[in-house]
Amino acid sequence: MSRRARKWEIQFKNRYNAVINFNYKAISTAQMKNYSRARVSKNRVVLEGDGGESKVLSTFVKANKELYVNIVKIRFGKKDVGKNYYKCDIEKKK
Repeated sequence: MSRRARKWEIQFKNRYNAVINFNYKAISTAQMKNYSRARVSKNRVVLEGDGGESKVLSTFVKANKELYVNIVKIRFGKKDVGKNYYKCDIEKKK
């Protein structure tokens, strides 16, 4: 585990027909026990349908080799306002 935060670049792609809007979390795989304290992206990512790609997003995370990225809330449709965001499922530990 690195002591200093390193710059990671992430890019998302939409394979759905509809526009999607979402927030995400990025955390080191070594720090998964602290997942609830990880910061959520401040700006929503908006992807056009049919293969729309995001610009390359930069984030700083204390991780050397692996990064865990989780979609927190998502919305299908053109408008990026309102309350129709859905929480994504979280994997249950076995």
